[in-house]
Amino acid sequence: MFVADFPALQALVDQYPSLTGYHPELTNSIFDFILYYGTAFCPALPLISIISLTLFARRLQRLKRNSILKTHSIHVMLWKALCAQCACFTIFLISPLTVFVYCLYFEVIWGSYVATLSIFVNSFHIIACSLCILWFITPYRNYVKDCLHNICGKKGKTLTVASSQNQYGLS
Repeated sequence: MFVADFPALQALVDQYPSLTGYHPELTNSIFDFILYYGTAFCPALPLISIISLTLFARRLQRLKRNSILKTHSIHVMLWKALCAQCACFTIFLISPLTVFVYCLYFEVIWGSYVATLSIFVNSFHIIACSLCILWFITPYRNYVKDCLHNICGKKGKTLTVASSQNQYGLS
């Protein structure tokens, strides 16, 4: 079927007899199931995350009455980190995956470009998630700031300027 659609592939088929690939006219029930599942599940994940985070926020409000202020502030800090991680998950994993799945579903001709871009965007998820944890968890943020100050030499070194000149520039 590939050679009939694109005769230039005959040389590759002769050289590699086990050459395989995806052809839209061949039906594969497992592939179709994954594709239909992806078209329904990918857009639902951000909604599930938003609902879950809203339920967590309500639960935090109820816990505020019964918990110590310091404990509650830690819970809020962790909730903010969770919100940031869910945003990273949606931006860097779910959104590119949704676009990729819809390109497959609607058989977009330029889908290979989208697949490459999706993989590229997906690779930033772990970096963004790590940076979110380092920023939203206060002890980690303070530690990173201290390390950067030590590297830059801003902490521990004080500069004292003493002038022996009078107002006319003379000693």
